[in-house]
Amino acid sequence: MTVVWSVIKWLLIVAVGYLFGNFSTGILLSRAQNVNIREEGSKSSGATNMLRVLGPRMGLFTFLGDWLKAAAAVFFGLWLHGTDGAMIGGLCAVIGHNWPVLFDLKGGKGVACSSAVMLCTFFWPAGVIAHLCFIVCVLLTGYVSLSSMTMLFVFALFVMFSNLSAPLPIIWVLVLFGLCVWQHRANIKRLIAGTENKITWNSFHKKG
Repeated sequence: MTVVWSVIKWLLIVAVGYLFGNFSTGILLSRAQNVNIREEGSKSSGATNMLRVLGPRMGLFTFLGDWLKAAAAVFFGLWLHGTDGAMIGGLCAVIGHNWPVLFDLKGGKGVACSSAVMLCTFFWPAGVIAHLCFIVCVLLTGYVSLSSMTMLFVFALFVMFSNLSAPLPIIWVLVLFGLCVWQHRANIKRLIAGTENKITWNSFHKKG
């Protein structure tokens, strides 16, 4: 019976985490504005594209909504299965955000969700350092995509080197970083070609 309950808990963590991730803040907010965000800008439903297309308020609301849903998945997993459950719940929320079954498997890039996962799990000190690297990288380059991948890379390094004897955190953080890179593959091509868009002050003066 103990084994059965353990399996049920893991299935719940995966399912609830993924379903939380399906709550696409950007898609819902853009629909309220009569805009299909997946047909505008970078075609992503994430906070950066919402910022560029619908302005800073919508970008902020999108970030907060996506951040909170991933945090909820982390704490649900923590409640059911401790630190391991928190890691898997958060990861599933990122996957659900990137490929939401409720929205034709077309979501965002998982940066806001990954931010919540980094700061709400046991590895939050590494998450704080990674977020500081994100801020520095944005200020120096203006590239949100490059800064996001840098943030996940720094986080992965810290988690791996502080958990050399624990395989699950290493696998988990590599998957988290890999998802970020995969979702930014088009951005990587534009970065190499020198055509990637930068965040500018003008982005914060659009449509409120």
